[in-house]
Formats: sequence, structure tokens, C-alpha cells
Amino acid sequence: MQQLTLKAAKRLEQVPRALAAEFPTVPLEALEHELAERVHQLVGSAHFDDFIPLLAHRAVRARLRDAPAGRPAHGGVSSGPGRGEPRRQQVEEARVRGGLADAERELAGAGSRS
Repeated sequence: MQQLTLKAAKRLEQVPRALAAEFPTVPLEALEHELAERVHQLVGSAHFDDFIPLLAHRAVRARLRDAPAGRPAHGGVSSGPGRGEPRRQQVEEARVRGGLADAERELAGAGSRS
């Protein structure tokens, strides 16, 4: 999948404002940049985009919560190339991919029962 459907794109437009409300000290531009990176990663491996806005929102929120307080990270969001950062990113990406795979299996199972 290379592009989001109109429905997913509209839902995705709301995510930066929701994150900004939860993390008011992080610049909106940094949130938008981090979100765009996550969406790009998810779109590349997705078969459908129903959950991309939700999964991207969760991934960015998790990175913001993990970032050390008072230390703006890469783009103002992540904790940068410190110890453990590459591993944490790999774990988060695997978790997101697993969520997509679970959703796809669930939908496939629902379709075969109809």
C-alpha cells in the first residue's frame, strides 16, 4: 500500500492536535514530523489502512512518554541515539507490525465466517 484512503487521511489529520493536547511542551511541527515518519513506516507494510492512524498515534505517544523529561530528542520527540534507543525503536516497530498482522488475521477470519 502506498497511499492512505481519504477516510484514513482525515482521521490522521486529527492526531497531531490530540498529541499536542497531551504533550503541550512538544512543538506541533515535531509531532507532525514524527507522525509522518511512523505513517510512512506503517504504510509500507500494510495491506489496508484502517488502523494506521491509531497505530501511528500510539507509537508517537509511546516515544514521547519514553523521552527523558527536559531533554528534547531527535526532532524534539525521541531520545536520540543514546544507549538503548535503536533497540527500543525496533521493539516498537515490531509491536506495531504485530498489531497490523493481528488485525488482518481477525478481519480475514471474520470474512471467512460470513
